[in-house]
Amino acid sequence: MTKSRTVLTLATGAVVLGLLGSCSATAAGGSQDVASVNLSFQATGLTPESPSVSAAASAVTTATATTPIPVTDDSGTAVGEITLSDARLSVEEIDLQNESETGEDRDVRFERPRVIDLMDGTVTPAVDTTAIPVGTYVDIEIDLNEVDDHDTDGTGAQLVQPGDPLYGYSMYLAGTYTPAGGSPVPFSFSSAVDASFELAPNGVTNGFSVAVDQDNQIIVAFRVAQWFGGIGEEMNALATAGAITLDGHAADNGADETALLRGLFTAISRSADFGRDTDNDHVLDVDEHDEAAQYDHQDELAHGNP
Repeated sequence: MTKSRTVLTLATGAVVLGLLGSCSATAAGGSQDVASVNLSFQATGLTPESPSVSAAASAVTTATATTPIPVTDDSGTAVGEITLSDARLSVEEIDLQNESETGEDRDVRFERPRVIDLMDGTVTPAVDTTAIPVGTYVDIEIDLNEVDDHDTDGTGAQLVQPGDPLYGYSMYLAGTYTPAGGSPVPFSFSSAVDASFELAPNGVTNGFSVAVDQDNQIIVAFRVAQWFGGIGEEMNALATAGAITLDGHAADNGADETALLRGLFTAISRSADFGRDTDNDHVLDVDEHDEAAQYDHQDELAHGNP
């Protein structure tokens, strides 16, 4: 049986179908109920505790002072730690994938370029409270893209200015790395990969429900503790130079730099969970999240810049 697909595109992040809350609207598949949803992003493990935010917030806020993140070698032994001061993603599209009982796919797409700041949970421009079709959403796909002067914030202003370290890249991290028993050195990671990753590996997912009679607070949570596992040997080798600069556009990357660029990108994309915040504490708890993310375009890494 051939599946049909209905795509609702939210280029501005405004209310799809012009409605909020419990209501009914007509889409390509006929009349259907829609419900209001808040979509937010967070990074867990940057701070000891996640602060509370209002239910109306478009992003989950975390403090800017971070706790050290362990860096381990292949055996899992901690050989250093990273303290981050910047962690941002340049996102071109966010796709919520809804599969109905009839087999019809109804996807909801937020297509405007956005910057997700994982240090404080802000999204620019914000993802507003939005009405989308009710049902079970089985996957979230995030498309990363190098931000440039063609990307605006919705008011006509440039989204990221030249000179900002994220400009020209899709992902940027910065902070300090301290080898075990050593002194801290500056650390930066600038990924130039344009690719998408899905948060439900191989389509194996319980998904999350959107209904008119419940709070629909949907969280995408990046698990920071998973980012720096198994890369300690390369990190310590590069730290001897006094700084670790991982630049996806650099023409002179060596074996250690290339391995770290690819490894970190994959680890970050695979660390993301998603789900509905059923207890409204603005944190995606273990019993609320779905499956871990699965980077879906390995050929991009094989043939493109890390």
